[in-house]
Amino acid sequence: ALAPTAPTLGDKFDAVPPSDNTPQIQTPDENNDQQTNLKKAALEAAFEMLARRAKPIQIDPQTRIEDTDEADKAAKKHKFKIGLLVPLTGSFSYLGNMISGGSELAFFKMRNPNIELLYFDTAGGEQAVIAANEAISNNVDVVIGPLFSDSVSAVKPLLKASNIPVLSFSNNIDVAEPGVWVLGYLPEQQIIQLVDFAVARGKQNFGILNSKSQLGNKITNAATDQLAKYGLSPRTVFELDNISQMEQEELLSQIKTFTKYVDSSKDPLTLPPPAYDTVIIAGDTDFILQVAPILSYYDLGPDRVLFMGIDKWAQPKILNEPSLQKAVLTLPKRPAEEKFNKVWQDEFTFKSNDLAKISFDASALVIATSVANSNIPLSDDLATQPGFIGFSGQFKMSQSGLTERVFEIMEISDKLLVQPSIQ
Repeated sequence: ALAPTAPTLGDKFDAVPPSDNTPQIQTPDENNDQQTNLKKAALEAAFEMLARRAKPIQIDPQTRIEDTDEADKAAKKHKFKIGLLVPLTGSFSYLGNMISGGSELAFFKMRNPNIELLYFDTAGGEQAVIAANEAISNNVDVVIGPLFSDSVSAVKPLLKASNIPVLSFSNNIDVAEPGVWVLGYLPEQQIIQLVDFAVARGKQNFGILNSKSQLGNKITNAATDQLAKYGLSPRTVFELDNISQMEQEELLSQIKTFTKYVDSSKDPLTLPPPAYDTVIIAGDTDFILQVAPILSYYDLGPDRVLFMGIDKWAQPKILNEPSLQKAVLTLPKRPAEEKFNKVWQDEFTFKSNDLAKISFDASALVIATSVANSNIPLSDDLATQPGFIGFSGQFKMSQSGLTERVFEIMEISDKLLVQPSIQ
């Protein structure tokens, strides 16, 4: 659980105390030492400056250390260097621009002359190892990135051997380990919370449609494990592999089997109760949109069963799908999203997304932690903090490398997200 919100910063900074919905770093108790208070104050100040839309100092982040005179070299040795491993070229460069933008906002808003932000191009993963070696050669103190789990797996042995902490954007728990964090929204954590929500409301008959993808398997396994903690198990786990290549008749037949459909067209009054009270569609957006209307066709629609999904469902295609109205899904709690988006729009010509918010939080957190010049290793310092409230939501960085996040449950109603009607 996350600790209570920290007090305001009126005594430490020449700034208006943050409002109730301004992101704030959290404090474990009133007896923290001065270094911890400095770190927390610095991070909260960054959020406050962003909320107040302070004009950034125009300092260009560097790509690598160039030859300079001896005085400059000596000064650079005392700087805290953040290495950003992102795709600056290739087909995923637009995501790299998003991540870079989030880090630049934190870099500019915190205005710390002892911080140096350096870029290293992973080219979408093709040059991840090269980028990691360049970061090591440039003596970075921490790496933010890479984006993809395969890249994280490739670079973490190199970076760990150099005692460089890694804050990646992956949402794959398989690549997490001490000193290597996954900052993405983990599907496993979301499904656990959804199962808790459903069971607390009397749901016991769960059906799972698994796309047999990596995401589908993760959702299925997490749901099955969490149900077991209640002494429950899914009534059915039905696997639908590669449905994009499946003939329509075969797809209809497979889903009909899953629904345990009984034809009551001759006597509508004999419609039997549904085989499940809760259905988890474990797959990506295309999978969900293909199977949901067919489920409804076979009498397993939102008027008869509770559908549950993760944050990826919060997009127009799914919100507008009639067969998914009344479904519930998870969203990270983001207390100042509108403020972030407004400042982002003032600085950039493209819209932000979750990666931008996560990148800002990661960068601001690292910069704030470096402020006190603590002798505690950065990995230990980050993992021992009780938790934070940032623009990407509430989170805590654990010793295992997982980022524990707090999600809220929302319901799709009339193509909008609202508080759940089921209580």
